[in-house]
Amino acid sequence: MKNVNIVRRSFLPAIIVLSAWGSLAVAADERTAPGRTGWPSFRQNPEQTGVAVSTLPSKLEKLWEAELGDQILGGAAILGDRVYVPCLSGSLFCLDKANGKTIWTYRTVEVVAANSFAPGFKSAPTVTDAVVYLGDDAGVFHAIDRATGKALWKFESGGDIVG
Repeated sequence: MKNVNIVRRSFLPAIIVLSAWGSLAVAADERTAPGRTGWPSFRQNPEQTGVAVSTLPSKLEKLWEAELGDQILGGAAILGDRVYVPCLSGSLFCLDKANGKTIWTYRTVEVVAANSFAPGFKSAPTVTDAVVYLGDDAGVFHAIDRATGKALWKFESGGDIVG
């Protein structure tokens, strides 16, 4: 099982540390729409600079921890008061940034056939003010309602989506 740890210090709204095959530390703000200091996608912005404008404190303190099940290969996205974590099990977790509680869970498929696997997520989601976008390893690109976690639409690309 992989864990997501969120740590907080008074002057920094949140830091997420993902334990997968290493650690990733990124800063996020309290915005609800993507901006310069949010982390709504892989490498933070359309230019993919991967630079957080916040300063890390010298000592991190754990705020919460959540067990999410299967491996986490892609990075999380943080926007507003939510953290979006994709898992290889085919689940996308939307967590409350303040306490780590699950707000909703989206699955690539409703039912997994016997002796089979749900298509998993290997990449980080991209989050806008209304939609979470994410591709799975079966080649399906998902558009998910950010508020409810319900599928808006899907597109079959014909090849696995890993970035």
